[in-house]
Amino acid sequence: MEHQQNLVNFVSLSKRRDAVEEELKVLKEELAHLSNMILEIFERDGQKSATIMGKTIYIRRQLWARAKDKNYVAACAALKKCGLEGYVEERFNTNSISAYVRERDKANEPLPKELQDTLEISTEVSVICKQA
Repeated sequence: MEHQQNLVNFVSLSKRRDAVEEELKVLKEELAHLSNMILEIFERDGQKSATIMGKTIYIRRQLWARAKDKNYVAACAALKKCGLEGYVEERFNTNSISAYVRERDKANEPLPKELQDTLEISTEVSVICKQA
């Protein structure tokens, strides 16, 4: 009986989570639309901010740097040449290497010894609820 109730509760909460996530998606779309409108109005009127209902709305300008044409090798070399090697670090993509590890596991193939010695492999177990 308790087991059945746990399953019912899990499915109910999963449905509620899905509904909230869908509502959040709609809210984000509405906010993005309004944000574009407010940005246009602020720019047109030369307005920097507005306070309403205890909240201040303002435009934030933020710069981001990325590797041009996704050429990280060239960007890293240029950073090092400019004395900015502190901004450069050698890394690997965790999602990609995890997919590689899953492929090896599915094929019952062990990882190369070098990877066994240098990668921490963990297993995550979760309960999933999806539409039947």
